[in-house]
Amino acid sequence: MDKLRGITYFVHAVRAGGFSAAAKALLVTPAAVSKAIGLLEQELGFELLHRTTRNLTLTAEGADYYEHCRQLLSSLAEVEGGLAGTHARPRGKLTIGMSPLVARYCIMPALATLLARYPELELRATTVFFSNEMLLEGLDVFFSVGPIDNPQLIARKVAQTRMLVCASARYLTQAGTPREPADLSRHRCLTYLRAGRLLDHWRFRRDGEEQLVLANSVVIGDDHDALIAAAAAGAGIVRVPDLLTHPLLSSGQLIPVLTEWRAPESPSIYLIYRKSQRRNAKVQVFVDWAIGVFEALRQTARR
Repeated sequence: MDKLRGITYFVHAVRAGGFSAAAKALLVTPAAVSKAIGLLEQELGFELLHRTTRNLTLTAEGADYYEHCRQLLSSLAEVEGGLAGTHARPRGKLTIGMSPLVARYCIMPALATLLARYPELELRATTVFFSNEMLLEGLDVFFSVGPIDNPQLIARKVAQTRMLVCASARYLTQAGTPREPADLSRHRCLTYLRAGRLLDHWRFRRDGEEQLVLANSVVIGDDHDALIAAAAAGAGIVRVPDLLTHPLLSSGQLIPVLTEWRAPESPSIYLIYRKSQRRNAKVQVFVDWAIGVFEALRQTARR
């Protein structure tokens, strides 16, 4: 068991890039991580890591050993997940990756119902900003904008969003309401910067007609939630997915405009998990619950 602990701490330290970050994820002290890896190195008879005051780097032997350890822990997790699927009551840790918008406006507000139904679950939520299958390492499930083409993964579509152009009542009173997409060039627009790419070309479609508008980017940000907060406070017009901001829309903090126009690039939301976890009770109850959460959001949005 001590050797397995050392292997686990070693893999986490490499992934996290240091003892402190690994210790935080493992809920232990950095000294415990360092000691476990040191004992593992003594048993193996060679160094796994070059240690400096700023970072860790793998030795040649450590890099080879890391790949074997990573595969070992992954296989062990899959075996345990399959066995866990045979239990009637899901229990234990489930790690979920999701964007801040999905977390804040969809999953976290509904989480009490899942925990009430399955009190032995321990949920850990981590931020995932972009859809990337490599992010699944260390996660049990994660929400992706768009599917991922990987034969080892299952992508369950949980929602089809609609992009809405919105502003606060205060802003619309002061600046007027745009009647055509072209009017946006005369308004203050809050635009999203994603992975270095400014999403300032807003496409609209209505009855076969299509317009492409260059938003007047007065505010640019890489935090969608912050842009939404600024728009709700009257800073300008923002483009948002309807299901991910429904509480602000239903409360009137954001008011949609140009509603007769549709955005052809409105994203779908998928829940991604490994095929090997199809019988994992924790994963399956979360997937079924999440599908219900988004269905309830869709029903509410139609009213």
